[in-house]
Amino acid sequence: MSPYHFNPKTGKLRPSAFRSEPGTDDVSVIRHIHKGSDFCKEKALEIAGKTVNKQFKGFAVLTASKIRGVGAQVSDSRQYYCGHAHISYGFVAPPRDEPQQSTTNMALLKMTRAILDAAKYYEDPDPSVLAWTGPPLTPG
Repeated sequence: MSPYHFNPKTGKLRPSAFRSEPGTDDVSVIRHIHKGSDFCKEKALEIAGKTVNKQFKGFAVLTASKIRGVGAQVSDSRQYYCGHAHISYGFVAPPRDEPQQSTTNMALLKMTRAILDAAKYYEDPDPSVLAWTGPPLTPG
């Protein structure tokens, strides 16, 4: 995750962890129920290793029904790999320089906060190991 997705002082995720990139309407996620904890961790480490300023810290786990409950959608996206999905918000994220108080930014913040509240965060006890060594991942 990017440094701005995680607050090291509190050990908690920020709503930005679920925010779509400017000009897009979706966030990539892995369906744990389809792939398991070890696959999810390997894929997360692979993705973080390809991106500057991204570091794997742990998992936010929640159900598709909770995502849909905040007004977002979850859709399968196997074009990348089996178990890949997208969370979509129904509108395109504005550019980073758009005022934070804009209607779109406020709506996106409301949805990402609701998703964050519904998620259960699991900090990885050993981020350097390929397999998941933490407790069983269960939804929030």
